[in-house]
Amino acid sequence: MRNLLRPYSATSVVKLAFDVTQSVRNDSMIEQLKTWPWLTFLIVKLVLEDQMIPLNAGQQCPLHVFDQCRQLLWDVPRRDDHLGSGGDDSRGNVYLMLRSMVQTQLLFQKNLSWDFIRWPALIARLEPEHPTRVQFENRLGMSPDDFVVLCFSAYATVINGNTIIGPGFFEPFEQGFGVRVARFLGEFSRDLPGLRRELRMALRARIASGKPPRNRQELVEFPWIANYPLLRLPGERYAVWHPIVFARGMETAVHKRLSELKGKYADSFSKVFEGYVLELIADAGLDYLNEQAYKTALGAGKHAVEAIITCSGANVFIESKMTVFSEDLTLSDRAPVVWQNMKRVLEAMNQGWMVSSMLRSGATPAWECTHAVKDYLIIVTSQQINCASAEHFTRMFNRDVFDSARLQAAHKKTPTAEQPEKAAFDERRNCVDR
Repeated sequence: MRNLLRPYSATSVVKLAFDVTQSVRNDSMIEQLKTWPWLTFLIVKLVLEDQMIPLNAGQQCPLHVFDQCRQLLWDVPRRDDHLGSGGDDSRGNVYLMLRSMVQTQLLFQKNLSWDFIRWPALIARLEPEHPTRVQFENRLGMSPDDFVVLCFSAYATVINGNTIIGPGFFEPFEQGFGVRVARFLGEFSRDLPGLRRELRMALRARIASGKPPRNRQELVEFPWIANYPLLRLPGERYAVWHPIVFARGMETAVHKRLSELKGKYADSFSKVFEGYVLELIADAGLDYLNEQAYKTALGAGKHAVEAIITCSGANVFIESKMTVFSEDLTLSDRAPVVWQNMKRVLEAMNQGWMVSSMLRSGATPAWECTHAVKDYLIIVTSQQINCASAEHFTRMFNRDVFDSARLQAAHKKTPTAEQPEKAAFDERRNCVDR
């Protein structure tokens, strides 16, 4: 495909991508999806990454060549090539394949919202010395409140239909926010040479780490340019690549950037995330048995969940899992890859199983939850994983990880109601190989 585009300038290809997506901006969602916006912007990514395609020199790319390239990208998953075979091989299945393919389309069908406020708003409530707040301010160069105001302002003009943010738009904010305005724009905008530098740097990093330069996941990923949802133009102007690209980019901006710190971020923010989940339960007016009360009665070393809600003879276990951002989790159609990125979810499943066993062991206080007939587990994750039920989970891995016979056999080795976590976790992990 890139060979087709090398006679043309990257600028002309970018312009066509804008024209194609903007031409249907006011049309129905179906008409917008027909432009395959994720593939349209993938062409932009590939063209800017390729140093053999000049930014400004060269011919103007005709529309029929651009459309031919989009068709080539659309056809790639339907044939075996250098990217590897599709999701129906021995390491995947049709469900995993469809899951990876549909996730980007669903994001383009989701209505615009104010979801981008959630993450910085949670961090804004923290004390100035809290590790996560310090990480936020060090990485983004401003307080969470400043980020919300600047992001809200840019977001509002995008929602109102503006595709170009003029040079005077941010001037009123400079009096109150000073250099933080420039820091915000510097973080979320790039010109075409800047985008090329970012892409080339990422390409070199992939090669250095032993990863292939290209991978199949690019065909289904949400547009990479969402990392920099504003295109910097001459004259201090900024073009909005696409309203939904802007919205999704800002929604994941904080989580993605702090995830660069990996465990340092996850460890410091996990309790904040857990507290937020409990707040939502309390706001719903639900009574629950919390983890602290459970462990006080049974011992600090016991497996527990964050909340047990009992109603109408059933328990609902609530467990939240904070993880760093991972594109492999949603984009891969390979069972081992998805399984590895689900390890925190598997831990939550194990906790739920252990709590359920303990409540029926006769070794607990006479809580209301010990009399429940059924137990349900809700796992709240910090990243959308496109797995809404145990049925989905079973379809992805072809086995029921809660198969009673196998789990009971694993528990026979110990006389207590609880099994060491590693044995249960390994039993579930091995189901992929079997």
